[in-house]
Amino acid sequence: GATHVRVASAPGGFSADLDGAGAAGHIDYQRNPASVKAHLDHLLLEPQAKDVGETPPSSEPFDPASAPTLDVRCEQLKMSDMLLGTLSLHTTRVADGQRLDAFEVSQGKLSLKAAGTWRRTPGGSSAETGFSLKTEDISPLLTAFGYQDTVQAHHAEFIGQLAWPKTSQGLTLARAQEKVKLDLGDGVLKSVDGSNAGRALGLLNLYAL
Repeated sequence: GATHVRVASAPGGFSADLDGAGAAGHIDYQRNPASVKAHLDHLLLEPQAKDVGETPPSSEPFDPASAPTLDVRCEQLKMSDMLLGTLSLHTTRVADGQRLDAFEVSQGKLSLKAAGTWRRTPGGSSAETGFSLKTEDISPLLTAFGYQDTVQAHHAEFIGQLAWPKTSQGLTLARAQEKVKLDLGDGVLKSVDGSNAGRALGLLNLYAL
């Protein structure tokens, strides 16, 4: 169903109340310095297909220092029909960019933690992030994210790092240098090829925005 949004002016910015099947909660935005603080009761995400090798439109690479910092708490995060759990997201400004202090999803079908940095200098953009993801039911998780069900396991754990060396162009998944450890308990990897491996990393890429 539709999500209704009520926006009101506030000193230095504005606030918004959301109410609907897609999202419900309260958001505060401040202009100087730019920041977003949100407390959501629930949020529903729908995956969208995206080719791993897709080239972004020709434009100036995004400067993370221009983005608002985020302080987000969501009590019920859902992807399609799957309850992922609670979401906590917090970023802060650093020299030439932002730091992802905490990105955590827990108490649902998975446990996901990530942290990293993203910088843009006159010499180019660079980023790095570390993550860990654990789940006891990976098959429906892959389906919820719109990926092929290529793995069956009672326990699955991904631990890895993604890094983007400095480049004058924007950050894309294709340019990432990755190191990922996959541990499957009582499971089977039904098929793996270059395309599927890249799409799996796409699930965890915090900077493919």
